[in-house]
Amino acid sequence: MRTRVSWREWLGVTAFAPLMIAGAWTPSTAAAQAAHPSRTEIQFGYIARGRASPAQPVFVTNTGDAPLTISGISVTGARAADYVVSGECGPPISLAPTERCRIDVVLQSSGSPGSAVYADLVVTTNATPSTITVGLRGRVD
Repeated sequence: MRTRVSWREWLGVTAFAPLMIAGAWTPSTAAAQAAHPSRTEIQFGYIARGRASPAQPVFVTNTGDAPLTISGISVTGARAADYVVSGECGPPISLAPTERCRIDVVLQSSGSPGSAVYADLVVTTNATPSTITVGLRGRVD
C-alpha cells in the first residue's frame, strides 16, 4: 500500500513559509519604442558651389515593440541653411514596430571654395533618448 506524502514532507518542510527570492524575475508589461537610424553620418564629399548633391537617404526604423512617433526633423548648426531635407518621415508620423521611413538630405552649398559645410540632422521622437543626430559633412569645391 502506498502512503501519500505531501510536498512539504517530501522536501522536509515542517511549517509552511512562503519562499521569497531577492531579485526574482518579474515580467514586464511596459512596451517601449526604439528609434534606430540607418547611419549616423553622411559624407557628401566635395560639391561644386551652387550645385546640389545627389539625395542621401537616412532610414529611421522602430526597433521597439510600441508605436514610435516622429514629432520633428530639423537641421542645426552654422551651415544648416545649406541642407535641404525631404522624404516620407514628415512629422508627425507614427511607425509601428519594425516599420521604417526615409529622410532624404541634399547639400546645396553656397559657401566659398574649400570651406567646410558641417551641420546635424536632428530627428525628435517619443523614444528614449528622444533625439537622433546624424552628422552632415561636406565641402565646397
